[in-house]
Amino acid sequence: MKKLFIFCLSVALVIVACSKEQRVVNKLEGTWKGTSAKANVLGFEIEVPLDGIDIIYTFNPCKVNKGFCNGTYQLDTYTDDFTYTIGNKGTTIDWIDSSGTTQSIDILELEKTTFKVKEDFGLDSTGIAEVTVTFTKQN
Repeated sequence: MKKLFIFCLSVALVIVACSKEQRVVNKLEGTWKGTSAKANVLGFEIEVPLDGIDIIYTFNPCKVNKGFCNGTYQLDTYTDDFTYTIGNKGTTIDWIDSSGTTQSIDILELEKTTFKVKEDFGLDSTGIAEVTVTFTKQN
C-alpha cells in the first residue's frame, strides 16, 4: 500500500510539473513585439531605445509532452527559426536556433498581454552583463 501511495504521488507531481510548463507555453503562443529594453552595463542600468527597431518573437502552438516547441525570432529584417522548451518550473526558456546556438532566458513576467525576459551575457567586451526586454502581445 505504501508503494502504491508513493507511485501515485510521483505521477501526480509529474502531471503538475507538466501542466505548469504547458500553461507557460499556452500563454506564450502568438506574436510578441519588444516595447522596451534595459541593459546592465558595468553595474548601471541603461534604457535602450527601441524606436525603429523591431524585435519580434512568434511562438507556435505546441504540446510540451511531444518534445520541443517551435518559434521564430525577428530582429528588423533578420529572421531565424528556433526550437524551445520551458525549464526550471516555468521560469526559463531554453532554446536552440537554426545554427545550433543554445540560449537560456529567464522569464521575469508572463501575463496575458505582457512578457518580460532577462538574458545574462556575463561580462563581455562591451561591458554588458544582462539585457531585460519587455514585450507586448500582438495577437
